[in-house]
Amino acid sequence: MQYLKLIRPVNIAIILFAGACGVIISAGEGYALPDLTSAGILILSAAMIGASGNVINDLFDISADRINRPGRPIASGRISRKNGYLFFLALSLSGIMCAFYLGPVQVLIASVSWAVIYLYSWKLKGVILIGNITVSFFTGFLFVYTASLNGNYQSAVFPFLFAFITNFIREIIKDTEDIKGDLLTGTVTFPYKYGIKKAVQLSSGLAVLLIATTFTAFAVKIYSISFTVITMILINPLLVYFIKSINLDYSLSNLRSKSGLLKLIMLLGVIAIIIGNDKF
Repeated sequence: MQYLKLIRPVNIAIILFAGACGVIISAGEGYALPDLTSAGILILSAAMIGASGNVINDLFDISADRINRPGRPIASGRISRKNGYLFFLALSLSGIMCAFYLGPVQVLIASVSWAVIYLYSWKLKGVILIGNITVSFFTGFLFVYTASLNGNYQSAVFPFLFAFITNFIREIIKDTEDIKGDLLTGTVTFPYKYGIKKAVQLSSGLAVLLIATTFTAFAVKIYSISFTVITMILINPLLVYFIKSINLDYSLSNLRSKSGLLKLIMLLGVIAIIIGNDKF
C-alpha cells in the first residue's frame, strides 16, 4: 500500500486516462487508430515513467516533505531510501523497455523524458519557473508520445498546449502550498522569492490565458461547436471560479483544494477535445 501511495495513484490514473484519450485524438484527420496492443504498451510506458518521476521527486524532497507532507512514505520512513531507489529503477527500466517494443522513436521520447524528469527532481526544481515549465512540458508531451504511434503530431498541438498551461498553473499553486517547507530547506521557488500574492497573480494570469486559448481553438476551427459548448458550460466557469477563489483566500487548505480542481479541469479539457473532434 505504501508503494502505491508513493507513485500517487490518482496522478497515474490521470496519465492512463489522458494517454488513452491521446490515442483516440491521434486517429483524426485520416489517420488510423493504432492497434490496441501498441497503444496499451505505450500508455503503460508513460505511466511507469511518470510513476518513476514521482518516486525520485520524493527521494530528493525528503527534507521538505517532512515539513510539508510528513505522511509521504519515504519522508515518514515507512519506505527506506534504498528501497525507494530500487523501486525507482524498476519503474524506469520497465517504462523504457516497453518503448523498445514499439520502435526507436518511442525509445527516444521515453528515454529523453525520463532523463529530463530526473534532472528536474535533481536540479531544475529549485530554479524559479524553469522547473515548473519543465514538468508542465512533459505533462503535455504525453500527447506527443501517443501521437508518435501513427505520426499524427498535428493532433497533439492543442492538447499539449491545454495540458501544459493547466499544469503550469497547478505547479505554481503547489509551490505556494509548499512555501513553509521551502523556506526552511532553502528551496527557492517563485512564491518563495516573490511571495504568495505574486504567485496567485501569475496563476490567475495563466488561467485567463487558458480561457483565451479555448476561444482561439474554436475560432480557428480546430474543433467543432461541441468543444466550445463544453468549455463554455463547464471548463471556463470553473476557471473563473478558480481565479476568484485563490484571489480571495490564500489559505493552505483553499490552495490545496484548487490544486485538485485543476486536475478536474485538465480531464474535462481532454474530454472536450475528444467530443469536439469531428473525426471521432
